[in-house]
Amino acid sequence: MPGPRPARSVTSMNRGTGADAPPLDLLVHAADVLAWPMWLLGPDAELLWSNRAAAALLRGPGVLALHDGRVQAPGRPPGELPALLGRAQQQVAPALLHWPEAGVTLSAQALAPPPEPRWMLLLSGGAAPAGVAADVRAWAASHGLSAAETRVLLRLAEGDTPREAAGVLGVAPATVRSQLRAIGRKTGLGGAAALQQALLRLPPLRSPAAPAPPAPAAPAAPH
Repeated sequence: MPGPRPARSVTSMNRGTGADAPPLDLLVHAADVLAWPMWLLGPDAELLWSNRAAAALLRGPGVLALHDGRVQAPGRPPGELPALLGRAQQQVAPALLHWPEAGVTLSAQALAPPPEPRWMLLLSGGAAPAGVAADVRAWAASHGLSAAETRVLLRLAEGDTPREAAGVLGVAPATVRSQLRAIGRKTGLGGAAALQQALLRLPPLRSPAAPAPPAPAAPAAPH
């Protein structure tokens, strides 16, 4: 597995103006303490470095795998991970991608721009962050959307344009446009922008409510 490349990566992670870069061994130790898998990626998701948790995850079957020195997501649409990294380059906040089936969330933070881009990728478990995992599937089912139409809707919920959704799902842009027309007929919302606005108004998924504690027993009647 490739080792760290400190010259660019460590310096780009240091956000203190005029401050010296922290010692590399200190950063590596701090990253290894993390329970969350963390990767440093280069162009085309090339693996530059990973902490212990991430290295262990790549050695076994999991949601991410290493192929020809690049991090990939087996079983996922081929354009999904590149699209996440692309979104991260276009915004200040980390770009998030939740995989409900696996119960994990990927967080990508751009560290350096092209032509030598760098990303920090974190994998966390548990429920999706509030505002990211609106109950899109239930909304789609309530409007009678097909499985293919629901997949398009889920990509729109992640912030994709129709063309980006087509790339992530591995279908032609014309196919996505056709599915959007079908979604519009069923929901009464025409166009990707109107659908995305409607999805933003959906409530976030919530964990099942904890059972109420048992009521206290009534005092025994005096004899």
